Amino acid sequence: MEIVENDKLIWNRFLAGDNEAFSEVYQKYVQSLFLYGLQFTSDRELVKDSIHDLFVKLYNGRNNISEIKNVKIYLFVLLKNILIDEFRKNSKIATTDNLQPLENKTASAEDEFLDREEAFLAQQKVKDLMSVLTLRQRKAIFYRFIEGMDIKDICELMDMNYQSVVNLIQRALTKIRNSSLLYLLI
Repeated sequence: MEIVENDKLIWNRFLAGDNEAFSEVYQKYVQSLFLYGLQFTSDRELVKDSIHDLFVKLYNGRNNISEIKNVKIYLFVLLKNILIDEFRKNSKIATTDNLQPLENKTASAEDEFLDREEAFLAQQKVKDLMSVLTLRQRKAIFYRFIEGMDIKDICELMDMNYQSVVNLIQRALTKIRNSSLLYLLI
């Protein structure tokens, strides 16, 4: 809860015209927004452009923004709406199957190769396990465990009631457990 309150303070500074606060919001959320955007499309440039558009619109329209409950959810919803507008314009189909992790920079080419290999293998395991889930289950798992959102925030973002989200996550975890047991036996 403290994080949300701290975000609100930074957000209010941004709305009051503090450019440093705007930069803090950008730095804090740009990676999360990028990963979130990749749930809708594998076009990394489209996601980057959409995030850029989001922050330009925020900056230019900050005088028209009313109070918000949660900065992260607000930004996620804005990005989702921008991407949907882009899909409508370009008639592209969104997919969540192409979620790629951001790669860390390493000191040597050998370390980088090993890191990529490990990341690829881990990504394959995650893809295999996540492939048994429905789209809604994948999103709920992403929000809960990758983004660290609480159930109430997921409810708001997915437009579902509290118990439905709890059930959705529980069913997803059960499927993942059952699949991972099968995966280990093979």
